[in-house]
Amino acid sequence: MKHKVILIFIGILISLFILTSGSAEIPEYIDVNSITMELHGTDATFTVNYELDAVARIYIIMLGSSSLEPVIVDLFHEFDNVTIISTLYDHAVVEATNVTYQNPEQGSEYYFHDSCPFGTTVDLYIKFPSGVEREHPDVICTPNLFFEIL
Repeated sequence: MKHKVILIFIGILISLFILTSGSAEIPEYIDVNSITMELHGTDATFTVNYELDAVARIYIIMLGSSSLEPVIVDLFHEFDNVTIISTLYDHAVVEATNVTYQNPEQGSEYYFHDSCPFGTTVDLYIKFPSGVEREHPDVICTPNLFFEIL
């Protein structure tokens, strides 16, 4: 019994080291599958869907998902004012402000978004305020966007 406790403790320490080591790249223990970008005027809500390897999943179950937050923040390193709403074992919800802007010459109901890179290649789904949805498979950044809110 004593050996099992020591092995579990060593496993947790190794997991902590792996999960908390910072880097500019997305760690191997997480595989980001897709991101859904839901536009709300100048702001956007992102839902990041991912899969964790077995060790990371056990770590998240035992100690919580707060260690995933730096990885999620790294995905949105080029976005301003990013707030993580929640992180779970399979997805995270992120809000970003000032993702789009209005051009006064075009009128107040027209919004523009300049391309912005992610930290990895993902399938991107964009939901516009009008209800229209677009799919952009295997992208490394958001596309340049133009939309109207009526």
